[in-house]
Amino acid sequence: MENEKLTTSQIFVITVFSILGVDVLVVPHNMVTLVDQDAWISLILGGLLLYIGAIPFLYLLNLYPDKDLPQIILQVAGKWLGRILLLPIIIFVVMYAGMSTRLFAQALKLFLVDKTPIWIMVILLVIVAAYVVYKDVHTMGAVLDILFPISIVTLIILIVLSLQNIEPDRIKPILFRNTKNVLKAIIPGFYHFAGFGAISYFLRYAANRKSACKSYLLGLGVPVFFYVVTTVICIMVFGAPPLKVIVYPTLNLSKSIEFEAAILDRLESFMAVFWISLVFSSLVLFYYSSVRNFSEFFSIPGKYTKYVILAHILMLPIIALLPPSSLYVFELHDKVKYMEVLIGFGIFPIVTVWAAIKKKRGMQQ
Repeated sequence: MENEKLTTSQIFVITVFSILGVDVLVVPHNMVTLVDQDAWISLILGGLLLYIGAIPFLYLLNLYPDKDLPQIILQVAGKWLGRILLLPIIIFVVMYAGMSTRLFAQALKLFLVDKTPIWIMVILLVIVAAYVVYKDVHTMGAVLDILFPISIVTLIILIVLSLQNIEPDRIKPILFRNTKNVLKAIIPGFYHFAGFGAISYFLRYAANRKSACKSYLLGLGVPVFFYVVTTVICIMVFGAPPLKVIVYPTLNLSKSIEFEAAILDRLESFMAVFWISLVFSSLVLFYYSSVRNFSEFFSIPGKYTKYVILAHILMLPIIALLPPSSLYVFELHDKVKYMEVLIGFGIFPIVTVWAAIKKKRGMQQ
């Protein structure tokens, strides 16, 4: 695995998939609940905050080009303090992977396979993801390369077909007595981009480091674009008040599209099948990241990594299925993403400054 290299395009795909996961199904609902018709503005500002957090983070990764995030943290902060700093990241990654899997399984049950138990969908998704993670990083990159155009083209088709139902007046008035709420929702807008740090587990495999960094920064813009556009479309199709009660507006968007011929009577089912690839890709990335976190935290040698992967086959379904109700899953999913703010603007800056100081002292000596 150490000898495998990822191309610049694969780094781009990994960046996009690490953020563009199950959140695409719920972003319009979550943001409109907070900001009404101005939700898209908070998302744009959250995207700017994403770049503010990503640039120094990229600097940290370039200080240690041959290591991934848990290795960097342990080397910079030491054996004990490093594990304390790594612990919130471990919790965030494994919880986000579990909650995302549960949310998508709920969406599938609601729109596609209403008679299939959620636990079967969760376990099948995790087992297939485990198999991909068990293979090397190059195989993961190749699989995501295949799934990328399927997911992106599906989103583009949905956006284009939805244009026939939009009513632009529903997005007005813009910023009318709502500026305070827009500013308050910047942080919630930012945490919908959870996963921007996943690249720290793959950048060391990049064949061309300089091009990979540019590809990463470019890839961050793709989820921002799609989240903003789908939110704007949903507002103009449904209106802000209905979006506050529509749990999966993006899937409902596909349900609202009508054709004169009865070729695609259930477009939402067609879309849901293709979006499995999107959520699956995100799960694979978080699965691998969690395996690396646990391996470094417990100092598990590489030859025993397969046992860490097998342990996740049990752990992730337990996390996904533990919440007793769908409503509690949404609440827990949002709380988990708040940890990203702590990690992105707390742990990452501390480790970056610490690493820069250590590097400077090492050069002086």
